[in-house]
Amino acid sequence: MKIIPSATIALVVGAIGLGALSADGAQAKPAQEYIVRADLRLCPSPLCGGYWIALANKARTKCPDRKYRPRCYVASAWPASRTIHDGALVQGGIAAGDEPGFEHLGMLIATDVRNPVGTVASGSFHRLRDIGVRCAGEPCFSIRASRPNTTSSMLVSGVDLKRAELAEEQEMRATLALVGDGLFAAGRTVSGAEGGRVFHASRIYLRGRQPPG
Repeated sequence: MKIIPSATIALVVGAIGLGALSADGAQAKPAQEYIVRADLRLCPSPLCGGYWIALANKARTKCPDRKYRPRCYVASAWPASRTIHDGALVQGGIAAGDEPGFEHLGMLIATDVRNPVGTVASGSFHRLRDIGVRCAGEPCFSIRASRPNTTSSMLVSGVDLKRAELAEEQEMRATLALVGDGLFAAGRTVSGAEGGRVFHASRIYLRGRQPPG
């Protein structure tokens, strides 16, 4: 399965139950989403060895020193039990650091972590979510594609995962996320057959199993 049209989504919804879906009504302003990269510089911690973070879909990010830069350095992330891979998409915010004397370096508060799966990310970052619309024919614009950290969104008729080069198990997890609380992906939208509009994903972001505590 490479393209996920609305017909396939309907089958998945039927298998897991409608309880996995929630209304696509008005929502509170979402938390900020950051792209997180490991800091590979070789200097003493905590000045090095933390993370470089940047707001997804934004040119500049407000750093711990209140200045706006293309990316910000933070010395640590909380909670430490969360596994953050290089290039992860992390929901959360920035707080004062927990290293005595280095509080100004900042700390990433990670409320949700989705680690990267697939090829190199290209395009902009989106949250893709089935809105429950079912049509008699195709194309069916049943997937909302919204851009984190912005108010931009649009409806698409399918999601193409071919460019992400996923394994079968990863494709199934992507489909389950799509009909659940949303699949996060990097990519772009292109015109499809018969007037459709398809989101082509270059990389997706999936939650990993986290240790307790």
